[in-house]
Amino acid sequence: TMVAQACRQKYATGTPAKVLDVFLANYLGSMITQMRTIYLSCFSVARDDESQWREYGDFGRGVCLGIRILEEPVPKSADIVSATLEVDYSETSLRDWLEDIFGKICLELACVDPSYSNREAGLSALYRVAAFASIRAKRDKWKNEQEVRHVTFTRHKTGVDFKERTSTTGRVIRYLPVSLRAGGKLIALDEIIIG
Repeated sequence: TMVAQACRQKYATGTPAKVLDVFLANYLGSMITQMRTIYLSCFSVARDDESQWREYGDFGRGVCLGIRILEEPVPKSADIVSATLEVDYSETSLRDWLEDIFGKICLELACVDPSYSNREAGLSALYRVAAFASIRAKRDKWKNEQEVRHVTFTRHKTGVDFKERTSTTGRVIRYLPVSLRAGGKLIALDEIIIG
């Protein structure tokens, strides 16, 4: 909201001001976690790193699966959106990125009339960018993870055919079976490292 408030001070009138007012008034109830179920698969680019074994590999008693990327066409889905994103551990760089994108959206909005469709398109763009930023963000103290997240969510709230399994602790885990991809290319198992 700080970035949107700064943009709002810069754009005092016109379509950007109207869109930013609506965004700020409704953001907390419109965050992606309030509107959609998000499915994450988390990976690290820190291959065979001691800290990864300590934190996530049961002090070296786990297994590390190495993956590689294969060339294959991306399947088309009207309902499921899936992407692989690098986590950003710097609040400053994430804020700078948001300011840049929000600024570009506001510049475009400043050039159009304040029609309902233009306001809705601008508002949708701001929400999508904010959602993308929140999914990519993680505190600086976790940067040694060098995390990459494969994110999957649906365009619509209903109609998702998720799967369920029960963990060894009795916890129900919901998931969507999707092909893992990076840059539009399929990810496949490459190596197994045993701690």
